[in-house]
This record gives sequence, C-alpha cells and structure tokens, in this order.
Amino acid sequence: MKTTKIVEDKQRLSQQLEGKKFFTDDQSNMSSFPSGTGVSTNIIEKVLPLFDFIIWETDKKDTYIVRRNKATPRQKVREIWEFEEELVKLYPTLADNFAAAKKVAGKPRCPTCKKNKQKTILYKALLTAMRATPDADISPLAELQPELKMYLTRLHPPAITESQKQKLDFTPREACEECVGKHLAQAYVLLKETQQGYPEHIEYAQMHVTEAIVVAPQNRQHKLGDILKLMNDMIIDGVISDRSIQHLKDVQNIIESTLVTLNSELGLDKWVAIGHLAEAADECLGANPEFANEIREERLKLMDDPDYELPIVYLLNKAKSLNNG
Repeated sequence: MKTTKIVEDKQRLSQQLEGKKFFTDDQSNMSSFPSGTGVSTNIIEKVLPLFDFIIWETDKKDTYIVRRNKATPRQKVREIWEFEEELVKLYPTLADNFAAAKKVAGKPRCPTCKKNKQKTILYKALLTAMRATPDADISPLAELQPELKMYLTRLHPPAITESQKQKLDFTPREACEECVGKHLAQAYVLLKETQQGYPEHIEYAQMHVTEAIVVAPQNRQHKLGDILKLMNDMIIDGVISDRSIQHLKDVQNIIESTLVTLNSELGLDKWVAIGHLAEAADECLGANPEFANEIREERLKLMDDPDYELPIVYLLNKAKSLNNG
C-alpha cells in the first residue's frame, strides 16, 4: 500500500467516514499504534481537526494512512532577566527595579516562585517605562518578544502605543483545542496551588487562561473570557480579596466542565495529569531543556491516547538524579 497525496479537505473527510479504513505506517509517530495498526473512525474523528495530524490517501480505495508530525523540541524562551543590560540602556529607571528584584529572588525557599513573582513586577515596571518613552527603539527586545507579549496581554496595560504594539509583531495564532486544554489544565493546577499557600500562582494561572483564549476557537472564547473576568475580580490592588474563595470555586467549576467537554475520553483526572506534566516541563526548561522536552513528549502521548501508561516512576527517578547531580 503506497501513499499518494495528502487529504487537503479534512472537514469533508470527517463527514464521509463510513466505509473508510485508516492505518498507521512506520512514519506515523503514534506510539500506541505500531506500524500497520488499524485506527478506529472514533479516533479519526478526534484527530482530524488537529494540526499535528496528516491524513494520506493511498493507492487502495477508501484506505488512508494517519501520520502525526513529530513534536518540535521546545526552544528555551528568553526571559527578562537576561535582558537587564539592554533594558537599562533603553530605560535607566529600570536599574533600581532589577536590583530590588534580584535581591528578593535570591532569598531561600522556593526561589522559582520568588523569581516569577519578581518577573511580573519587572514587566509592570517595563510597561510603565515604555509608556513614558514611546519613541525609544525597542528592536533590541526582539528575542524577549514571546514573553513580553504574554505579559502585555495578561496585565492589560493602557501603557503602550499602537505603534509599539505593531513593532512587537502581534501575529494571530491558529485555533487549537488541544492547546486550550493544555493551558486550562495548567491554570487548574496553579489554582490548586493558590489554595495551598502560593497566592501569587493565581497570576500564572491568569496567564495560562489568557493563552487559552488566544488559541481558542471563536465559540469557546466567551466562556473562557468569563473565567478570566472572575480571576481578575479576585485581585484588588495586587492582593487576593476576601471574596476570592467563592470566585475560585466558580473558576474551578468552569474549567472542569470546559476540560471535560474538550475531550470526554480523557476525563478530568487525565487533564489534571496533563496540567502537572506541562507545569513540570516549564519548571525544568531553563535548567534542563532536554528533560523538559522528554516530559513534553510524554504529555503529548497521554493527550493522544487516554489509556497510555505514563512512566511516572522513571520520570521521578530521572528528576531526582538530575537534581542530585
């Protein structure tokens, strides 16, 4: 059986699945389906809308090959800490902000959390400086753009001009329900941590909900916007308000129902596991990109197959060995 051409109109194919057969081959990159395995139309219905999957016609009538693009290794996102010299040249007032942030971030006990909290404070200071100096040449910040754009969206600044936004190249992203689920699952995990003595984690959860909105299909954006509004209402002048407990429950309920409707086969427990894996990969990306990508690959396998057995013991032992090494 030979492949002939890629199916361009996957939506049309999804409406004509009856009587068609789908198989994997040695290029399918689907760990749960060895080469030559038949793939049920129930699974095909779920993968057809996803950008990662490509369907090939073959020389046999009504028979197709399913292939998944190999996950691109995640590149390290450059953070604001790495741009201190460039930023202070552009905006000298930031020198004091960096000094204060590094002093706090260097204290013991959960340095990652402290560093992330200070990073938010630095971005707020940066946005204020950008507003005060609208004509500054921000081209040296090109490599900082991915993270800067995320903070711009999260912080809702009236801070910068339209011309500055254009220079930052805001390119719309394609809708992807898998990405929506991943970001909502991470937000859910972070909200749980908010209840366990890490109130600053609500800000990271907000960023993931914002990212979910960016990649959500239009019919899901309104509901996700409701989640973000509730989360914004939980914070008054940078402090979580007394009314936040009910808001937190409401947010969690909406996220739970949304995750289940995104993929009912995965179920809430698997989505939570996906959220933890994504958070684990994010946490170790700076220190060990190779291990971060390995965790990411395991997450993708679970998202691909709800019955996939995660090698948890192996991942934990490897994390321990890397930490001890």
